[in-house]
Amino acid sequence: MTLSYYAARANLYQLWQQHPDWQHATLAAALGCSKGWVKKWLRRFREERAAGVPLADILPGHSRARKQAPIKTHALVVEQVLALRDQPPEGLRRVPGQEAIRYSLERDPSLQFFQIPLPSCKTIYRILKAHDRIPTRGKRLHQPLELPAPMTCWQLDFKDV
Repeated sequence: MTLSYYAARANLYQLWQQHPDWQHATLAAALGCSKGWVKKWLRRFREERAAGVPLADILPGHSRARKQAPIKTHALVVEQVLALRDQPPEGLRRVPGQEAIRYSLERDPSLQFFQIPLPSCKTIYRILKAHDRIPTRGKRLHQPLELPAPMTCWQLDFKDV
């Protein structure tokens, strides 16, 4: 976070303390920021000051890190994804990718019965990659060309002729 963000929040707090009767729009115009930003920070100032949080801890803002761990993919869904990849549905005459697998999972009656949340296409790709259903490309081996001996090979450029 740059210092300008802290300074803008501190300026808002100072201006709000000096003029508590000003409207949100007036504060926003005085600071050159949006009305929504002023509303958000005044609400945070009120709530956190009421909770006894010091101003120095309010000004940095809240963390954007996850508050909860991501939902684990259900084992039944992983089995269905791998089964669909290994034995494609009858009408599909190719190896299904993540979009086709997602389409089939949406219509699976067992998953609908248990109301299991379906993974995104990106998660399906990660499942297939983790279970070696999508091959990884091998590292390319560089094979350098043998250079001719000096003064045995010539190259000319005839652009100006």
